[in-house]
Amino acid sequence: MVAITTFGLSEDTIGADEAAAIVGAAMISMLVLPLMALRVGGRAGDPGRQ
Repeated sequence: MVAITTFGLSEDTIGADEAAAIVGAAMISMLVLPLMALRVGGRAGDPGRQ
């Protein structure tokens, strides 16, 4: 996402505020979605969950 937004900024196709929003959303999704998957599905090989 950083590379895409950097390219967009250099070509003046997106603004700095849009680039920051895109990078921020990507960071949040990279942090939140794996945690949600662990919460819903449990850890692989966890003998307590069936």
